[in-house]
Amino acid sequence: MNTKEISLTITFAALTIALDPLRVPSVILPGVYFRFCEIIIVVAFLLLGSAVAISIALLNVVAEIILFPGPTVLVGRPLVFMLTLSMLFGIYLASRLLKRQELKSQNHKLKPVIYFTALGALFRSALAPLLSYPMWRFVIPALAGIPLSFEQVMALMPAFMLYALIFCIYTIPIGYFIAGIVGRSLKIETFHKAIQPV
Repeated sequence: MNTKEISLTITFAALTIALDPLRVPSVILPGVYFRFCEIIIVVAFLLLGSAVAISIALLNVVAEIILFPGPTVLVGRPLVFMLTLSMLFGIYLASRLLKRQELKSQNHKLKPVIYFTALGALFRSALAPLLSYPMWRFVIPALAGIPLSFEQVMALMPAFMLYALIFCIYTIPIGYFIAGIVGRSLKIETFHKAIQPV
């Protein structure tokens, strides 16, 4: 890592933590919020690669647990971290697909952001119910003292998926757009070389 990349990593980590309290209540799920801190993690992933982005995401989890202590944060933040990893994995697979298309000299008409959003949303939306079920069926009732039946939690499954889908639909394109601006202005070679002006 050169000095510019180290500076960006520190800046992205600070921005992620600073944006963490900024959230909008979700009407889809009670007590769940649309957050904006993961936009910076997507920017870091696109500009600096997976190791930096995962480090920033992990640092954000630790910061949240320290700054906003509580039982739901202690168990909820690692769950969000796993969902973030699944979204980043989808973006990574999309970048590999784009590279393969470039090697085959296919003229793809869709912008890379569409591939990133589609695969990131697919992986996050698919994983959300699997991780959310034990959380809402066992952990939240134990912490809140409000029992939820199997049927009640299963009825929430479409909401978990819809929330994950909406989350990706705004997080990935905004992150892509910011990464494009930062990458061009600071002349950073992106790891996937697929960031283009939107």
